[in-house]
Amino acid sequence: MDIKVYVCHHKPWSTLKNEVFEPIQVGRSLAKTTLPGMLGDDTGDNISHKNKEWCELTALYWIWKNTSHDYVGLMHYRRYVSFNPDIRHDTSINGISAEDIKRNMWTRDGLAATFRTHAVVTSPIYSIHPINLPLMIQSSYEHYCGEHYKKDIDTMMSIIKTKFPEYYIDALHSIYAQKCFFGNIAIMRRDIFNDYCSFLFGVLNEAERQIDVSSYDTYQKRLFGFLAERLSNVFFEHLQSRDKTLKIHHAPMVSVGEEDPVFDSGSIARRIMEKTPQEQDISFGGTINIVMSFDDRYADHAQATIESLLAHTHNGNRIHFHIIHDQRLSRDKIHHLENRYRGLTQFSFYIVQNTFIEKFPLNRDHISINTYYRLVMQDILPASVTRVIYLDSDIIVCDDITTLWNIDLGEKIIGGALDEGGVLQSRRLFGNKANSTYINAGILIFDIGKAVEKYTNLPFYYSEVFYRNQPLITLQDQDIINIAYKDDLHIIPLNWNTNSRIYSANDLDRAYSKDAEQNARENPFIIHFTDSRKPWKFSCLHPLKQLYWFYREKAGLGQPSFYERISKNNTTFRIRSDAKTLYVSSDRINIKIPRKAAIQILKVLRK
Repeated sequence: MDIKVYVCHHKPWSTLKNEVFEPIQVGRSLAKTTLPGMLGDDTGDNISHKNKEWCELTALYWIWKNTSHDYVGLMHYRRYVSFNPDIRHDTSINGISAEDIKRNMWTRDGLAATFRTHAVVTSPIYSIHPINLPLMIQSSYEHYCGEHYKKDIDTMMSIIKTKFPEYYIDALHSIYAQKCFFGNIAIMRRDIFNDYCSFLFGVLNEAERQIDVSSYDTYQKRLFGFLAERLSNVFFEHLQSRDKTLKIHHAPMVSVGEEDPVFDSGSIARRIMEKTPQEQDISFGGTINIVMSFDDRYADHAQATIESLLAHTHNGNRIHFHIIHDQRLSRDKIHHLENRYRGLTQFSFYIVQNTFIEKFPLNRDHISINTYYRLVMQDILPASVTRVIYLDSDIIVCDDITTLWNIDLGEKIIGGALDEGGVLQSRRLFGNKANSTYINAGILIFDIGKAVEKYTNLPFYYSEVFYRNQPLITLQDQDIINIAYKDDLHIIPLNWNTNSRIYSANDLDRAYSKDAEQNARENPFIIHFTDSRKPWKFSCLHPLKQLYWFYREKAGLGQPSFYERISKNNTTFRIRSDAKTLYVSSDRINIKIPRKAAIQILKVLRK
């Protein structure tokens, strides 16, 4: 068999090139740089210049018009499928190793074995739902209308009905089904491939003549790629209706992530710990109001945050910490903080009772009701406090908080940094009205005065936002803030909310640039430990977790013992530690490991 799988690339990434896999740069005629070691879609008969609207279809067209392989198709630089029949579930890898090639049978023999019994291989069949809302099952048509523009899929169906009527009944069945495969990822026998491309480009060329995309944003202009995903499912639905003996294999997906970034964590940490603050004037009233919320369980972590903040400013005596809490913050913890920082800074504590947020859900294990308390600060704080910085308790401040306070929001109400997966989160909340300004709510500048002036009763407003959008909300207060202040956001530098994924491979779509990401990685002003593996947990592998322990010890808290439960293969392991030893136990084992050795073992296991 002459088998060839073309893998579409548009930016530098891990590549797979062997006797059956061939990387191809899509949109090369438009590209500023030529990706080395691969073909381009701009030779021979091509539509490379249409790549911004046609996506991977410019490669598909090139394959159709310029090759003659017995079996052929395409995959994506981030999305492959496995040809190993023993692998039945989706997997993820960072980079492509020789072991990955062997495991997924990405060889001539591996693909040939599959095509001896199947005429077509596609990506997996998935239930259709909005991003991160797996219980909200939709038809393909409903999903398209929510994510894109209804008129375009209606145009597609009209073209099929009038110009390809033999496909129309199967098209109806397909687009009103609640399952499909995505990505236009398909490899197939050549005669099927030719029919597939004739149908696909026949419909899309007519759609291009009928649909005006001049007012669409960059994302929505990719509609021909989006429509093609539906047309691919229509084609194979029709193919199997005609030939019920035809075998199609929906192979498990292999997501290929970025390799971990390279940087000197030791140098970054030393620079932060040795940094000397400079004198700086305070704008907006002369007092920096910091709002936090935590309970006894998070009090020590919050103190590490406070310690790091005060270590990087000369304005400690002009900072006022406002701590919003409930009965889970004990008097002992309150007295400890007051005594520790007496004469250095000012603290006020406000207890929350019977608020509108009590009915809001908590849908993540590491989230507590405190996460919602940032929504009640306007009702709790003194009327004289009209501008604040809100800080989560899982952060370390690495620069002068005065600089953050002095950022002018202009006419906006909230200042925040772009979220590590903000593109997808915005699409989940706003569908075809998604923006590129979804922020992380862990570090915020909040102009309470402007918010009250514009929206008057904020508890009413937040409740309306929540209950009207409840099916779409998965990230608690962060989603509420992004919906409520969609048009009131000022984007602050990413350095002020350097999330955990900046220090590792990030497979999420984010709106911030590579340059902004690298700058924040090398020069963090606030490090935000955003995932569930917090720096005080043994399982945390954040390269700068030492900063948490540095400021924790600086606060006089030391390194306490800790306790974690990790479940693997139906066995629960209980892990506890003191300063020198890790203790691991289950129903069948009891092990003591020196702490330094345990950390090295954990790093190997994580990889």
